[in-house]
Amino acid sequence: GTDETERKRALDDLQESEQRYRSLFTGNPDGVFAVNLEGTLTSVNDSAVTLTGYTLQELQEKRLEDLVASDCINEVLERIQSTVEGEPQRFEARGIRKSGETIEIKITTLPIKVRGRIAGIYGIVKDISATRLLERELFQAQKMESIGRLAGSIAHDFNNLLGAILGFSDFLYESLPADSEQRADVDEIRHAGRRASDLTRQLLTFARKQVVEPQVFNINDLVKNVDKLLRRLMGEHIEVVTLFDEGIGEIRIDKGQFEQLLVNLAVNARDAMPNGGKLIVETQVYTAHGATTLQGEPLAPGEYVLLNVTDSGMGMTPEALIHACEPFFTTKPEGKGTGLGLATCFGIVTQAGGHIGFYSEPDHGTSVKILLPTVEGGDENVLHDYVDSELTVEGTETILLAEDESLLRELVQRTLTRHGYTVLVASGGTRALALARSYNGRIDCLITDMVMPHMGGKELAETLLVERPGVTVIFMSGYSEVVLAERGVVGPDMHFLAKPFMPKQLLEKVRSALNHAKGAAQPASPSN
Repeated sequence: GTDETERKRALDDLQESEQRYRSLFTGNPDGVFAVNLEGTLTSVNDSAVTLTGYTLQELQEKRLEDLVASDCINEVLERIQSTVEGEPQRFEARGIRKSGETIEIKITTLPIKVRGRIAGIYGIVKDISATRLLERELFQAQKMESIGRLAGSIAHDFNNLLGAILGFSDFLYESLPADSEQRADVDEIRHAGRRASDLTRQLLTFARKQVVEPQVFNINDLVKNVDKLLRRLMGEHIEVVTLFDEGIGEIRIDKGQFEQLLVNLAVNARDAMPNGGKLIVETQVYTAHGATTLQGEPLAPGEYVLLNVTDSGMGMTPEALIHACEPFFTTKPEGKGTGLGLATCFGIVTQAGGHIGFYSEPDHGTSVKILLPTVEGGDENVLHDYVDSELTVEGTETILLAEDESLLRELVQRTLTRHGYTVLVASGGTRALALARSYNGRIDCLITDMVMPHMGGKELAETLLVERPGVTVIFMSGYSEVVLAERGVVGPDMHFLAKPFMPKQLLEKVRSALNHAKGAAQPASPSN
């Protein structure tokens, strides 16, 4: 009786143990397999069938090394050998599914012992492709954030140096006789300086530390402005066609951002046409009444400018179109694209109150359509070339200058003094305030750098305006989160000058800011 009871209990325990093992084997969400000493798969669970894409019968005719990428086979065989020798292993490899798709997998192997001897191995295979993709995207995001932080931190000093390079090369250019051969050399320095300035601006857009100054422009002028650059970017194997609707309204956008938008779209188009093709940039008037955006959202009624950028390239699949504007999404091979181009375009268009959409079919090219709202009465800020401007830039007012970079300070002082202004010079905010307090005459304008040690430009301006109300303030900066965050707080007497700038730009900004202040003060004091 007792022996029979014991044997029955042992049998029940064995069955329960086997059932537990069977449910662990069959119900495991990860692929589980057993391999004999010859390396052939002897049993697999349903998850392994789903993971590999093979049928149960096909898998049982496979060896483990048949299911991994060729460059992983040696390591997999070494790991199996170590497991057979009694050492459990945990490692990563790249698996190949029946469809040929590569997946990233984590494999754990354990020896199977029968009566004290190793008879084969068990393995658990986990698909970690999604995890690794997230890790790569996180790494890419961290990398871009690092670039952003680096760009932000060097921007201040770099823009000061560029300002000095551009300014002093201007002085040198003007001092040379018109027939001097050295004028061409100096012109090259100025050209290189401007290109460096554009590069900084691009870095700052990624760093989200670019000061955005929307102005009113005719979009045709903006496109014509970058026409030469577009043709250089495209190369000889791509034909660039521009079509302008001359009856088009004006838009409010940051000029630098619009140029970047167009360049990003052109670079994408060029990469989609490796064997040559055609790029068409077209502007049109678009009137919306009960219309929708290209995504099907309601579009506010009114006049829009439609910018079409169309290439004859390889086009995008419907799946790619859905993700086109997501950061880090790219259809380019690894190392060829950051996946930030269209994401940046989306940000620029949205910030300007516009909409961006895509039409594309594989092998039939892509058309990017951008709708930007038009503005009324936009002749106050027409696009013009600073060098050829006819604006009178002379003045007799007194200007307080606060700038911690000595080269730039000297450049601004020399430029303003040459054109009739009286300039009080300080190397920082605290000194500028002390200078203003000890100066008995009238101060018409404060020109200050935004970021300076001890006392920044914002604090200096606020303090000075309490003591000397009515002073016109011009902030200089390559970037400023303060200005961006508080654009709405900056009053009508405050103006902005982005670094680096040409002497002509400085003079025009000072003159227009002072004229604006006089115009604003006119009604209050008719005796002026």
